[in-house]
Order: sequence, then C-alpha cells, then structure tokens
Amino acid sequence: MATTFPPPRTRARASSATSRRIDVPRARRALGRPSSRSRAALPEAASELIANLSSSSSSSSFLTAYDAALASAPVLTKSITSWAGFTIADVVAQALTNALDLDANANDDGRSGSGSVRFDPSRTLRNGLFGLAFYGPVSGAWYACLDANVMTEDPNGATAVAAKTFLDQALWAPALVTSLFAWDLACSGEPLFPGDAAGDAAGDAAGDAAGDAGKTKTGDETRGNGLPAKLRRDLIDTLYVNWSFWPAFHVLNFSFVPPGERILYVNVVQVIYNVFLCVKAADRGTRDAAEGREGGA
Repeated sequence: MATTFPPPRTRARASSATSRRIDVPRARRALGRPSSRSRAALPEAASELIANLSSSSSSSSFLTAYDAALASAPVLTKSITSWAGFTIADVVAQALTNALDLDANANDDGRSGSGSVRFDPSRTLRNGLFGLAFYGPVSGAWYACLDANVMTEDPNGATAVAAKTFLDQALWAPALVTSLFAWDLACSGEPLFPGDAAGDAAGDAAGDAAGDAGKTKTGDETRGNGLPAKLRRDLIDTLYVNWSFWPAFHVLNFSFVPPGERILYVNVVQVIYNVFLCVKAADRGTRDAAEGREGGA
C-alpha cells in the first residue's frame, strides 16, 4: 500500500508553525524544575520571559526569544531590559571614572597610577531600580505614542524620523532628566521641595535677622535645596550634553529599529553614552585644572 503524505503546503505550514512556537516547558526543564512554592511565587509572565531568554544561544535566537517575550509580557520585558541596561551602564561609568581618576593622579604625581578604586553599589542599585520602575514602562509608552501618532502613513520616512527625534529631545529628554534628578534626590534622603521648611526657619528668626535666616540653612537644607535648585544648576547643561549625543542615535532608532525593540536599542546605546559622558567629564576636568594652574601662576 502506498504511503500517503500531507500536501506539501500543509506540511510547510505545520513545520513553520512548529519552528515559531517556543517550547516553554522544555526550556524550564533545561533550567531546572522549580518547586511548587517558587512557581506560585513567580508570575507566569516572568517565568515565560526567563524561559524564552534562557533558550537563546546566538544573537538571532536571542532576538527571536526577546520578541516572543515582548509579545507575551511587553511591559515586564521592557522593565527588565531597562534594569539590566541602567545597571550595566552605571557599572561601566564607575569603572571608567575610576580609571580616568587614577590616570589623572598618576600624571599629577609623575608616577604610575595609584590610589583606591571607589565603587558605589548603592548608586548602581538606584540606577537599576530607576530603569526597572520608571524608564522601562514609561519610555515604552512614550515611544509607542510617537509611533501611533506621528505620520503613521510613512513612519520611517525622513520627515517622520525628524519629527519623532525633535519631539523626543524637546519633550521626553527634559522630562527624563528631571525624573532622574528627582529619583536620585529622593533615594539619597534629600527633600525634593524644602521651601516650606526654609520659610518656617526664616519666620522664626526675629527682626532684621529674618532675611539672613532665610539664606542660612542647616541640616538637610544645606545639601542642595531640593529639586528646583538642582534643575536651576544642572538641567540646561545636562540637556546640552544630551543633545550633542542622542539625536544621531535616535535618527537610526526611528529609521531602522522595530518599534518593539526600541527599549533594547536605547539601553545598549546608554552604555556608549556613559562612556561619552566620562570622556567629556575627564576633558573638562583637564581643562579646569590647566586653567587653575595658569591662574595660580
């Protein structure tokens, strides 16, 4: 009796569907079967994300697994991506800063680099949590808003890319920098808006000393005067640095990167951005030191 086979088109479709489907149970077994208690504690979306990512063995399979994780849990995937990106970026920044400081000390002392290497794990933890809790979900929503509302008939055209890049730098960049400043102040225990406390201190002073009391602050008030003062000091300078780097990368982002992978792309570029910041800060420090020596002479 002749053996019958499914029509070729049917077999191809079935094979394609099978190749696209990710065998989550097999991936979990490869990781080790969790206990019933751990399975109950871990959300289903998170366990699927871990299984998908763990099954990738190359860049192409990683992106395939990443896209599958995005499809099943988009917010969680973007949050975890941003946690990893901000954590790695901060570690790179601290390592570079230490290396540049040691090199500068060696040049000043005329001997090989020496000194203690400083690493602040609490700063790394703060930045990672910022990526997890704020940047991942909020920036994901921002990019989705741009893609859904800006020239959707030709989203990768030159005009659409220019418009998205402009809106990103004019609206999202100041909001992001302000949020990062606020997060850092809050995590360090500094009040964001200490104006009321300052006013009370000034009001308690008598006579002509009231004005001086308003200017002379003690305790936490002397640490920077909160978010408004931080914005007055640093917002514009930070945005200038931001605008000197990110627009070119966002032209590539809005031109070629699939919408779902924008957060992954931005977090990879974030590591390069921190290298850029460290080099720029080192150059500025060298210029300031040279000017100081000339002024002293």
